[in-house]
Amino acid sequence: MSLRLETYFFTSIAIEANTEFVKRDAPVDCDVDVSGEIHFIDTSRVGLSVRIAVERSEHFPYEIDLYMFAGAAIEDSMEKFADKGVLDHLLHTHRRSLISICYSAAREFVLLTTGRQPWGPFSLPIIFPQDIELDVKLGPDVQALADKSNKIRKQIESRSTPQRARKVK
Repeated sequence: MSLRLETYFFTSIAIEANTEFVKRDAPVDCDVDVSGEIHFIDTSRVGLSVRIAVERSEHFPYEIDLYMFAGAAIEDSMEKFADKGVLDHLLHTHRRSLISICYSAAREFVLLTTGRQPWGPFSLPIIFPQDIELDVKLGPDVQALADKSNKIRKQIESRSTPQRARKVK
């Protein structure tokens, strides 16, 4: 399953030092809000737009609000996966891969940017891609393949479901 990142960039960047923050010896925990949309445009292209935000808090040194976009090429044959009834696995894997790449890039960017700020370097916490909910949109070609794949998967599942043994008299 091959996904090639073609581009990613920040469309909006806001990292603001909290002047009311009092530095403590203990590490600071924060809640990060990650939201966005992944759009499988056609059978060879996917786009991701994502927002990463940390709200202002007296217990946290920075307010962070980042918007980013990523575009990637899908080098797999979606038709091959649809014919096997497993297209949803391919789409899920690509979604997780692309959000992982983008979130890692954002973590690195925030660390680099805050390194010269009053409260020192800060890294966004690690978030597992399966914990990030994204809206998924499918282009018409991909939707047709997804419908085909689901139909095939249901046929496979119905054949592999064990039948109850009948009592013989």
